[in-house]
Amino acid sequence: MIIQRLLAACCMLLLALLLLPASLSAQEKIISGKITDSKDGSPVTGASVVPKGSGNVTSSGQDGSYRLIISGSAKVLAFSSVGYINQEIDIGEQTVINVVLAPSNIDLFIGGRAIPWEYGKPARSFLLQNDGAGKFIDVTAAMLPGIDPGFVTAAVWYDLNKDGYTDLLLCSEWGGIVAYINNKGSYIKKMLTEKKGWWNFLLPVDIDQDGDIDQDGDIDLVAGNLGLNSRLKASPEQPVRLYYNDFDDNGKKEQVLSYYVQGKEIPFASKADLDKQLPGLVKKKFLMGEKFASATMEELFTADKLKSAVLLTADYFSNAILINDGKLNFRVQSLPWEAQLSCYRDAVVVEANGDSLPDLLLGGNFYENTIEMGRYDADYGLLLLNRGKGNFECATLNGLAIKGQVRHIRPVKLKQETAYILARNNDSTRVIRFRKPGHRSP
Repeated sequence: MIIQRLLAACCMLLLALLLLPASLSAQEKIISGKITDSKDGSPVTGASVVPKGSGNVTSSGQDGSYRLIISGSAKVLAFSSVGYINQEIDIGEQTVINVVLAPSNIDLFIGGRAIPWEYGKPARSFLLQNDGAGKFIDVTAAMLPGIDPGFVTAAVWYDLNKDGYTDLLLCSEWGGIVAYINNKGSYIKKMLTEKKGWWNFLLPVDIDQDGDIDQDGDIDLVAGNLGLNSRLKASPEQPVRLYYNDFDDNGKKEQVLSYYVQGKEIPFASKADLDKQLPGLVKKKFLMGEKFASATMEELFTADKLKSAVLLTADYFSNAILINDGKLNFRVQSLPWEAQLSCYRDAVVVEANGDSLPDLLLGGNFYENTIEMGRYDADYGLLLLNRGKGNFECATLNGLAIKGQVRHIRPVKLKQETAYILARNNDSTRVIRFRKPGHRSP
């Protein structure tokens, strides 16, 4: 009898141990749904979904859908997106929660890039707050103290740290990539990379998902730059520089671009161009083109002029991705060499091969260069397949050539399929779509 009781007790203990993992997993559940605009029912892309009391967070995809795993301690889901009123919903027993967000009074950020006829002089940026009555109030000094002025090429509102508050991401020419983290209404500056480039755009996306089924990873960035198919080569040791000063004392400041050739810093402009820009100054010192060709910046201009000039520097020209380590520390990783053949101006996430990892479609080119620089026209539409862990592989568009200077790419719904509108400078727009998963060709 005693042995039977002991055996029974052991069986009960073993059964409890076997059931324990199931009871723990029962504390978690999957929540999914779709977030739409209250005005027209269109999907809200990039909206933050934050379960209060849980570490898992996510954002809505291009079709407005989201999916995440929450713990039993999470009772409320908080939804937020720039331009919309935040909303909180009790989870209860629900597993599908569709949300309709109402537009709010939209504030406005205006990034200063350049002052006409005075390139090199920083232009001011503005943060304008909507008072709800049709007026905008300049709150830049109060909310964005110490913002770097000028040369802003792109600005993106996005909840980078997944705290339910929308942050401001900026990239620029002659600068790094910076985030102004929204601390419940005040903004704290954080450099995402100190690499100074001629950055063109930023695309937030969870690149390095590592197979997470709920896609709740940290947000990474795709960043367009000049590329590496150019006469201009830049590195921290041998950067490209722009000097902005009144070199010929005529009361007007000029720009002189320099780069390194065989270890010497020389002007990029030809002797003929500098003669036009600085009449008499270069011609007096260098009558012969041969001597000018080997002249350094110090031999062309006085030390005082170079020292007193506004100095802009670029030391990194690769098109790149910035991988987030989860603590807002970003590792810059150059894209494959096929993505370095031109300057890229925009990108969009696509599903090209049905593996659930976000692939990238990029567009760019720039034709209005000087003869010495040569036009950037080597991009015919670039598809990058995501192979996981931050690795991308270039794939063809099955014979499709997207010519021209692509400036923007946006998704659009055509019946039940997603297509992409490509806006090209001085050209017509173009619409492409991808076939069903398993086929790469658009």
